[in-house]
Amino acid sequence: MTGSVPDPNAANDTATDVVSLVATASADLALTMRHGASFVPGQFGIYTATVTNNGPSQASAPIKITDTLPAGLSFLTGSGTGWSCGTVGQTVTCTSTQPISVGATSTVGINVSVSPTAPGSVTNTATVTGVEADPNPANNTATDPTTVTALADLALSATALPDPVKAKGLLTYTITLTNNGPTAASGVVLTFAAPSNVSFLRTRSTIGKCTRVNTTVTCTVGKLAASGVGATATITIVVRPLAAGAVGATVNATSTLADPNTANNTLNLLTIVN
Repeated sequence: MTGSVPDPNAANDTATDVVSLVATASADLALTMRHGASFVPGQFGIYTATVTNNGPSQASAPIKITDTLPAGLSFLTGSGTGWSCGTVGQTVTCTSTQPISVGATSTVGINVSVSPTAPGSVTNTATVTGVEADPNPANNTATDPTTVTALADLALSATALPDPVKAKGLLTYTITLTNNGPTAASGVVLTFAAPSNVSFLRTRSTIGKCTRVNTTVTCTVGKLAASGVGATATITIVVRPLAAGAVGATVNATSTLADPNTANNTLNLLTIVN
């Protein structure tokens, strides 16, 4: 500062103000979540959660993903480089002890068990949080709609005895229908078709009931469990071949659920008649 009057103490005419500029770190963490094939009741599934650091700063550890599993799914394990996971109820928390550089990603797999009674569709939702301020929290949460497809592998086996059989003798078909799972089957129907050169004597099923129209038997089995008691039905059909030659029969099984192995749903039986 200067003036028109002489200043006897010019040393105090100047002042200095030091301002410190402190940069605040921020890291835009973005979360995506996906799964592979459709989940199946009674089996396992895996979600893959990927965290991307869009910057502008490195994301410091710890980095956390909080995943609230929907009803019908339960946590098994979680793994990924630097990640560890645990659960309280339906809430899974995965924590990474490694920082994520700008532009880099970090992935953790979350393995779940699918309940046999899981609904046909579930949605999994997870959120990522970090140490630094996040300039775009809108991409911190990811949802993954998941289809749960019930599958029931019906399998047939059968005997036709005696073979060969005498004309006008008794020919007994013993058919075993088993549900190999993994889901309990519903709407199970077995059909048995024979040629016109036989007469039907009796038909019986250990589960459900059977009816006959001409030479076709239809057994409405209904439900078959996925394993253990109630997973197998035995159908017995007794016929009388009317003439020498051969008797061919076809057996088929269906249910209202998708079958992962339809090759074992049909049998063709041929019996020699003397």
